[in-house]
Amino acid sequence: EILVPSRCESIYCFNPDGSRVPGWPVNMGGAARSSIAVGDVNNNGQLEVVAAANNNEVRLLSAAGATFPNWPQTCVLNDDFASSPTLADLDGDGDLEIIIVSTDDQVHVWTWEGDTYAGWPQTMAGGGGPPEKRSSAVVGDIDGDSEPEILTGANSGKVYAFHTDGSVVAGWPIQTDAEVYSTPALADLDGDGDIEVVVSGMDEMVYVWDTPGVYADGDGIEWGTFRHNNRRSGLYGYEEEVGVPAEGAWSVSEARLRQNVPNPFNPITTICYVLPEGGDRVLLEIFDAAGRHVRTLIDGYCDGGPQSVAWGGDDEEGRTVASGIYFYRLVTARSRDTKRMVLLK
Repeated sequence: EILVPSRCESIYCFNPDGSRVPGWPVNMGGAARSSIAVGDVNNNGQLEVVAAANNNEVRLLSAAGATFPNWPQTCVLNDDFASSPTLADLDGDGDLEIIIVSTDDQVHVWTWEGDTYAGWPQTMAGGGGPPEKRSSAVVGDIDGDSEPEILTGANSGKVYAFHTDGSVVAGWPIQTDAEVYSTPALADLDGDGDIEVVVSGMDEMVYVWDTPGVYADGDGIEWGTFRHNNRRSGLYGYEEEVGVPAEGAWSVSEARLRQNVPNPFNPITTICYVLPEGGDRVLLEIFDAAGRHVRTLIDGYCDGGPQSVAWGGDDEEGRTVASGIYFYRLVTARSRDTKRMVLLK
């Protein structure tokens, strides 16, 4: 299903065919100025929805659109771009806690039953002007104690980290040189098994801090970036497809072209595609926004299954091309597909 928060005080839910899901839309009593979060908060095998509105209410909704008992909860959410809710299992009991950063410099945590989590809310130092929190929270183990911590940015330029009991993690907050409106990201950037914290500031700088937190193949991170994952799905607890598919899982009846990764890119990107069993003759070309031919990456027979090729932003003569929009086209005997990519320098 497709969930759409709106500024007309309602949240809509559509089936893939465009029809409305019964019980929706839900009237929030205020404009929804942030994204929603979805997860099985009470561990009953069904998904619930957490949404906030500028009437200072946070609601927990069932899949049928019904508001849970003891909800909504209240906190100040009057900025044009308010924080989005975060879901995480802070105490390891299988239920999810609900976290949101309010525009009056407070971090709130509730249980799914609507109770305030012990030790919360916690207050952050503002930036000296009107409070305006746009950074959402992320959750992961950054101090190596096998317990999750809650991190968020502030318009004071500080990045805060709290233990689940609300106490501040040693060495935090960390001061940057400008407001931090972005949501932090948690990842093992260098493959050493620990967790790095990444934020961008209004000074157009990206900050990275190495922490002793244990990555544990991703298990050390509960909610690692804005809207949980790199697909920005806002969906907790569902694994994304990664790595090499199982044998036979890639079987297709005709060639399929994938989106290049990364995109935008500089200086190299990888273009992936899948061919049907038995292989096919492939022509993979790159064109600029004006339709001029830039480079032929593949012109010949390729085996069936997943394939990939890298492009380093150069033309047929090996000259570096300019920044901009480019198109790559895959042509086989039975199919043709084109996708767009962006080269940024």
